[in-house]
Amino acid sequence: MKKFFKSVVAVLLIGAATAAAVYFTQGSGDHTQRGRRWARADGPVPVVATRAKLADVPVWLEGVGSAKARNLVTVRPQVDGKILSINFKEGQEVKQGQPFMMVAVVLLPNFLHCIWRLSKGWGSLCST
Repeated sequence: MKKFFKSVVAVLLIGAATAAAVYFTQGSGDHTQRGRRWARADGPVPVVATRAKLADVPVWLEGVGSAKARNLVTVRPQVDGKILSINFKEGQEVKQGQPFMMVAVVLLPNFLHCIWRLSKGWGSLCST
């Protein structure tokens, strides 16, 4: 038991001596100088000066994320047919009433038949 007690006391004394050495070598100086690695406590800090000049400074922003449009529009035709031309580019603003797509209308055979019957005066026989 005495041997264990002597070992614990020896470890505590070594730890106290180490803590005291660290405290007196680093902790006793001015705390404002602690973060300055290359500055001497008793001398001026070196400064480099140059002439000012007018120049464009590029601004680069890098980040991870996604971009979303403020306004989204889904364009659906009111008739079926083949798209002949699209008169706008993605992101382009369009004005109200501006035609932006040309569609070739596909008429159903029954509809054409009904129009033909109406032109002949047989409209009462059209079911659709």
